[in-house]
Amino acid sequence: MTHNGFFGTPLLEWRGDGLLVTEQLYRPSQRIERHEHGRAYVCVVVKGAYRERSDLGERDCRTGALLIHPAGSAHSDCFRDTESRLLMLEIDPRWDRGAFERFELFDAGPACAIGARIHDEVTRPDEVTPIAVEGLLLELQAIARRASRARSAPRWLRRAREKIDDSLPRRCSIRELAREAGVHPSHLTRVFREHHGTTIADYVRARRVAVAKGAIERGESLCDAALLAGFSDQSELTRAFRRVTGATPAQYRRSL
Repeated sequence: MTHNGFFGTPLLEWRGDGLLVTEQLYRPSQRIERHEHGRAYVCVVVKGAYRERSDLGERDCRTGALLIHPAGSAHSDCFRDTESRLLMLEIDPRWDRGAFERFELFDAGPACAIGARIHDEVTRPDEVTPIAVEGLLLELQAIARRASRARSAPRWLRRAREKIDDSLPRRCSIRELAREAGVHPSHLTRVFREHHGTTIADYVRARRVAVAKGAIERGESLCDAALLAGFSDQSELTRAFRRVTGATPAQYRRSL
């Protein structure tokens, strides 16, 4: 077992009040047998992708995703054929407060933006970083609680979200999604925000930025990454990328 039981090669470490944040490097095609963690932790997929298997099933975890693992959760991991980097936040029990008692996987939306901002803070820490990370973690707690409520989302809302994901990078209109769901467009937009904590437009923007991240990691030019993700040009990608992650595509490419 390697540093902190995460089975990767540690690249950085940052400690705050009741928090330990590390970034771990994983080899292409690395496999990690079933194991469990004594503390709850948050995982941010900084680069690469892997498949996680647990009693809840299998999940594909892609660049930009954020996962919440409750204390004692058991799972195994199989990384893709590219190098991967994961940011791990171990949660002290006094920080948990019931918000991290259930597994959650966010592949778009505010939670993923928070993960990117935490990574930026601990990569370039200063005297304000402890306050910033604690504030971001509090925001994440609120999102995690809302996500628990979202499990009761109506089936038609799940169909609408699946259509968004399946149609990427093509844009879906609100009316098209409403027809798929069988509800009025205004009802769709209101319920989507209630359950997912973000608007449909922001959700689509974040998912397309995740597609662009993957293209950049594969070595595509920023112009090609923009087109592959469905943006009209590189400047549109830059605006969306900064809005979602707080950084530009060029800055992200340099960080790799």
